[in-house]
Amino acid sequence: MTAFIWKCFMAACAAANNLPSLMVHAVDLRSRAVPPFSENCFGNFLWIAAVAAAESMKLTGHDQANLVTKVRESIRRIDGNFVKIMQGDEGLIGYIKNLEETNALIHGEANCLNFSSWCNFGVYDIGFGLGKPIWVANYVSTDSCNSPKLKDVMFLDNRYGKGMEVYVTLKNNTLQH
Repeated sequence: MTAFIWKCFMAACAAANNLPSLMVHAVDLRSRAVPPFSENCFGNFLWIAAVAAAESMKLTGHDQANLVTKVRESIRRIDGNFVKIMQGDEGLIGYIKNLEETNALIHGEANCLNFSSWCNFGVYDIGFGLGKPIWVANYVSTDSCNSPKLKDVMFLDNRYGKGMEVYVTLKNNTLQH
């Protein structure tokens, strides 16, 4: 799904400019640590998987398969060893090393699309004293946001657990070319 949406985004941006495209996907580190962090640990334990692609790709079916491979590889790269070097006494040095490797993927200006997934978070199982929610949604006001480059995609399990909802937030002018 990520590669398909990214491919469509690249096609829409191609009319506006010939900048490379950058896909950034948030990755939860809890389950990737060895041993995994407790489900009850508090705080943000995440990293970003980043992939760059030339905007001038012809975006054929073969290119989409290539995007799928690139996305999978970037996420798989964040494994137990990746997390381990950011722990312990040398954790800060490992963190900086991982950050430098991630930043090396990002060269100059690009059409960036950010992905996040709330799938398997159990958001429909949470009761806040008023019963379980009947609908959970993501809302980002692009009118009040100061970022001119706001381009986000969020995946969320549907209420019945047998599908997924996708929220795409783009500035109005992103697709007007």
